[in-house]
Amino acid sequence: MPEETPYYRTLLFDELGLEGNFVRQEQDTIRKRLMAAAEEMKNSETVEPESSGKETESILRSEIFGINQCLHLASSVLLVGTGPEKLYATRDKIRSSGKFPGKDPATVLTSAMLYHLVDSEMKGQVVDSEPWKMLAYIHKRFDELSWMVGSDGMNALGMQGLGKKASGLKVA
Repeated sequence: MPEETPYYRTLLFDELGLEGNFVRQEQDTIRKRLMAAAEEMKNSETVEPESSGKETESILRSEIFGINQCLHLASSVLLVGTGPEKLYATRDKIRSSGKFPGKDPATVLTSAMLYHLVDSEMKGQVVDSEPWKMLAYIHKRFDELSWMVGSDGMNALGMQGLGKKASGLKVA
């Protein structure tokens, strides 16, 4: 029996009409931006906070900047890879689906796109290589944020936390 397509993929590729070729054509740029975002996020972990609170503030800024880079990348891919009519229609479909109560449909789409970009890139990397570790860090941090859609939203989208992923990864 074939595996059911995760709803995030249905939204991105069937509803929005996002072309897989577009994402593949931009893969190098996407990978570079994800790596830069991961570097920002990881830098925030290496600084020891001081009692003055100023170090803590810079840690927070670095982490937020990296997260923002990820979200900006995902929303840019959505905007460039689709048209406004499809975005509006998909947003309305998300809103009326009842699967994401209280969630902003644009956030649902952006999170779905980011998840797809990170997941696809991870599957193309050898497990425990440096690029895989950087992508896994992004995945882990967004897992901790429930990909900004909550655990029910993740389930509805068919998104899995990194700890639940076992297949589809290259092993050296």
